[in-house]
Amino acid sequence: SVNLCKTLLSAAILNYPPPTLISYGESPDSERPGMDVVKNTFSFLLGKEVHDDDLVLIVDKDTIFQLPASVTISRFLHTSQDTSSKLLSKYGQVPNTNGTNLPNSQRPPKYTHKILFGATKSCSSPLDDPACHSIPESPLPKDIYSCSPSQASQTEVENEEVNHPPHHISPSLLIGRASSLRPFYKHLSELLEFSTQGKKSSQQTIAQIYSEQEQARVLSLASSKSNRLASVFTNTKTNQEDTSISTNPLNQTLDADRIQNYEFGISLDYINSIFQAMQSSSADIEIIRFYQASDVIKGPSKSQAALYKIKRSIHLPADLENAPPPPFVVLDKEEDEEHISNSNSNENTTSSLDESRKNNDEDTNTPQSWSSFPLWTNTRVPTSSVPAMLNFH
Repeated sequence: SVNLCKTLLSAAILNYPPPTLISYGESPDSERPGMDVVKNTFSFLLGKEVHDDDLVLIVDKDTIFQLPASVTISRFLHTSQDTSSKLLSKYGQVPNTNGTNLPNSQRPPKYTHKILFGATKSCSSPLDDPACHSIPESPLPKDIYSCSPSQASQTEVENEEVNHPPHHISPSLLIGRASSLRPFYKHLSELLEFSTQGKKSSQQTIAQIYSEQEQARVLSLASSKSNRLASVFTNTKTNQEDTSISTNPLNQTLDADRIQNYEFGISLDYINSIFQAMQSSSADIEIIRFYQASDVIKGPSKSQAALYKIKRSIHLPADLENAPPPPFVVLDKEEDEEHISNSNSNENTTSSLDESRKNNDEDTNTPQSWSSFPLWTNTRVPTSSVPAMLNFH
C-alpha cells in the first residue's frame, strides 16, 4: 500500500534498521480483532535474532518517520531515565519484607520505566469504559490546547477531545527493550486468546492493561501511606484505647503479588518527543523551518502564543543542532506550498521557501542542518516539540 511504502521509505532514509513486517498480507481475525498481529509480534520477540537488550520499535503502516534513529534512541533513553527518577520520587523503593531492614540505598525502586507508548487524545475503548477514565491526566497544562474553529477541522471542533492534552495510550506506537516487551506481549496474547476482554480488540485490551497498571499503582501508594500513618499512631502513646487507623482508605484488598502482575513499566510520550498521533491533533501541528524567523513566529504567532499561554520562544531542539541530516532531502515546491497553505502561512513564507531552494541549488555540496528542513512541529507543547515520527491512522 502507499502508506506502507511511505513508512518503509522514510525509515530507510533516516537510517532505521531493516524492518520486520508482522502479519503482512494475512487475513485479520474477525472474532478477536488484533490477536493474530499480537501473537505474531510475540513470536518475533521470542526469536533467536532478538536479544534481551535490543531496543524494539513497533509502529503501524500509517507512520511516517521524520527524525533519524539515533535521535529516537537517545530520546527514549533520556525519557526512561527521567520517568524512572519521577517514579522513584513518587513511589519510593520496594519495602522491607520478612524482617529485613535494608536502607533505601540498598533497595530497588518499586517501579521503573520500561515501555514508552505514544499518547493520543482519543480512547481506544468506548467512553463509558473505566479504561478511559482511570488513568493519569497529562502533565501539560490543559489550557494550551484550546483552539479556535479557524485552527481545527470541523470534525475536530465538534469533538471536545481536541481541546485536551493527549493522555490516552496509543496502542500502535511503542518502543522498549525486548526483555521488557516479552512479558507485556505474553500477557496481552493470553488476554486476547482466553479472556472475554479479548473479544473486543487488541487496542481496547492494551488500554485495559495500562488502566490496570495505573490503578494498581494508586492502590499501592494509598496502602503504603496508610501503613506508614498506622505505624506512627501505633508507636505513639495515647489515652484513646479505641483508636483505630484504616490502613486501606480505598477499602481494597491488596495483594502485593497480584499488584505486581499488573506492572509493566508503561508510560506515555506526553510531550510527543518520539510519537505524534495525528488523530484529533491536526491543529497542534505546524510545519516550520527553524532557521527562518518568519517560521518561528508562525508557529504559533505572537497573538496565538498569548492565547496558548506559551511563555518561551520556539527553538530547534538541542539534540537536532548537531545531529547529522539525512543523506538527501526532496523539496517539492507544490507539496511545500500545500503544507504551508494548510498551516495558515503568509506570502512571505512562500517567498522565503523559493529563495532557500535557489540557494540550495547553487551549492548542493554544502551540508544542510536540520534547521533548514521543514519539520512537523507540535507548537502546543511549551517550547515546541519536533516528534521523531507521526502516525496518521
